[in-house]
Amino acid sequence: MKEHQKAIIELIIEKELLTAEVYRIFARRFLRHEEFWLRLATEETEHAAWVQHLLDLSATRDIEFNEGKTRSYTLKSFNDYLRSIRAEAQRPEMRSEKALALTVDIEKSLLERNLFAQFKSFSEQNQRILVVLRKGLEDHCAYVEDYAARVRKPC
Repeated sequence: MKEHQKAIIELIIEKELLTAEVYRIFARRFLRHEEFWLRLATEETEHAAWVQHLLDLSATRDIEFNEGKTRSYTLKSFNDYLRSIRAEAQRPEMRSEKALALTVDIEKSLLERNLFAQFKSFSEQNQRILVVLRKGLEDHCAYVEDYAARVRKPC
């Protein structure tokens, strides 16, 4: 694996952990939706652990990472955006409606949706793992969109 690819993967891990942190703040701030955000935070932490595992497997050359159009500066900017959300989330004027809208935006980002699509494996076992991870990510994104639609639905 090339050094710039490793740097991108490390930024992806950071992105997942920052997102989990934002969701934990939302969970503490907006107790009405606490379960929703705690679930998301847990899943984001799991995503980070899986990406770390894939990075570790890349040393065996059984997993390959193709960054495609993803650039480190894009991830750095997104991570800065997450840090700004983290700071904003702690301010009293933040409302749950905005937190939910920000959550949907984060989850709809291409960086989030293509998380595991950039990895390729040469072993059947790891190919199956990648399929499961991609499906789990699709379910994660669908859960966010479904939840947001239910919450936003007028009475």
